[in-house]
Amino acid sequence: MKGTKGIVFGILIALCAFVFLFGSSLAEAAAPEVFKWRLQAVGPRGSTETDVIERFADQVKQASNGRLEIKVYGADEIVPTFETFDAVSQGLLEMHCNDPSYWVGKTNQCSGIITTPFLFKNALSQKIFLENWGGLEILRKVYAKHNIYLINQFGETPGTIWTKFPFKGLEEFKGKKIRGHGLWSEALKRVGISSVTMPGGEVYEAMERGVIDGLISANVAWCFDYGFHEVSNYVYAGDGINIANLEFAVNMDAWNKLPDDLKAIVSVCAREAEVAMLAINQDADQVKLHEAVEKWGVKTQPFDSASIGKMRAAMMGAIEEYAKADESYAELLKVLKKYLEVTGD
Repeated sequence: MKGTKGIVFGILIALCAFVFLFGSSLAEAAAPEVFKWRLQAVGPRGSTETDVIERFADQVKQASNGRLEIKVYGADEIVPTFETFDAVSQGLLEMHCNDPSYWVGKTNQCSGIITTPFLFKNALSQKIFLENWGGLEILRKVYAKHNIYLINQFGETPGTIWTKFPFKGLEEFKGKKIRGHGLWSEALKRVGISSVTMPGGEVYEAMERGVIDGLISANVAWCFDYGFHEVSNYVYAGDGINIANLEFAVNMDAWNKLPDDLKAIVSVCAREAEVAMLAINQDADQVKLHEAVEKWGVKTQPFDSASIGKMRAAMMGAIEEYAKADESYAELLKVLKKYLEVTGD
C-alpha cells in the first residue's frame, strides 16, 4: 500500500514539474502572435482623412481579434509628410496613407499616373483604370523595387483651385505664383504658369503673406481643414482636378510577415476606407463649399474648356516623355492609351 502511495506521489510530483517547466511555454505557443504597426496619415488629427484612417485601424483590430494593432499618427508626427515613402521603405513606418504624387521623383513619375491633370474624369474612372485595366498591377511592381507593397490607390472627390484673384481660365494665371505639387506643378510650368511646391501645412501662411497668389489642392473639405477658405477670395471646385488622391502602402518586410488571413483583412478594410472617404468627402464638400460662399464670401469661378484642353494636351506630351525614360511608365502608358481609346475619358 505504501508502495502504491509512493508511486502515486511520485507521479504527481512529475506532473507538477512538467506543468511548471513546460506549461508556460505551451501557453505561449497557443497564444496567437500580435503584430504592431505604425501608420502615418496624410492629414492632421481631426481631419476627415485621418478620422477614416483611425476607423480603418479599429476595424483591422476588431476583424483580426486583436492580432494586428495599427497605431495611427497624424501628418508630420513621426516624419515630414513628403518623407513617408522613404520611411515605409526603410521600416521606420510599417504603413502610410498619403498622396502618391509626392514621390513621383522616386518612382520616375509612375506613382502619379492617376493624378495627371484632366486625364481622368473622376474617382471612378481612376479606379477602373487601376483595377480593371491593370494599372495597379504595374504600380505594385514599381513599389516593390522600393521594398513597399502597394495595397491600393484611389481618388477622392475633385480637387480645387483657390486664388486671391478672379479667373475664367489660364490667361488670368499668367504672372502669378501658384502652389502645385506632383504632375500639377509640371502642368502649370508647361503652360507658362509659375509654380511653387510646398507641403499643405505651409500654404496658409504663404497665401496670407502674399508669397503665393493661389493654389491647386485637394477637395473643398480637405482645404477647410487647412483654412484655405480664410485666405482666398475665389475658388474653382469642378470636375477634372484629379489632385485629391491617396494610397495605402506597407513596408514589404512587415507585409510578408503577416499570415494570409491578416493580409486579406488589411486589404478589405483599406477598400472600405477608400469608399468611406469618397462618400464622406463628397457630402462634406457640398456643405463646406456652401459655407465658403455664404459665410466667408468666397466666389466660385469657372475654368474654361479651352484651358482644360491646353493643360491636358501639355500633359499628354509630358507622359510620352516619361514613357521614353522609364520602362514601367511605358507599360502604364500602353495600358492608359488603350483605356482612353475605349472610354473616351
